[in-house]
Amino acid sequence: MHTVASRANLHDLAGIADNVLPRPSVRQWVIFQWWDRRATDALRDAMHIDADAIREEIAKIKTRYPDMEILLAEAATREFLNWMVLSSGQVVTFASGPDEEFIIGNLLTDTVEEIAHHPVLDYEAMARGVPVTP
Repeated sequence: MHTVASRANLHDLAGIADNVLPRPSVRQWVIFQWWDRRATDALRDAMHIDADAIREEIAKIKTRYPDMEILLAEAATREFLNWMVLSSGQVVTFASGPDEEFIIGNLLTDTVEEIAHHPVLDYEAMARGVPVTP
């Protein structure tokens, strides 16, 4: 299960947990920190939440569901881990800044395998801090 946590819904996470986590089909819960990518200042002010606040809420939930795998996907560590498919079929990396968004293919002309092997997606190089822009 995936959920985006923001300032607007942090107080709802415990209720979501109680409603969903007891179900046998739920094996993992990934809580994504709300990301201000392309947000207006007003939206950012309303929604921004620090990862520490989410961690605190997760810790409370884990006391009631100790066997459930609950993960936090922090905005700062999600660089290049997500792709976004635009309505045109264009596939771009979903990073935190405009200088970190790269076009890596198009579903209308490229196979998923070709897109997945784009040089920008060299995760080992990124982990070492090596620039990978083709």
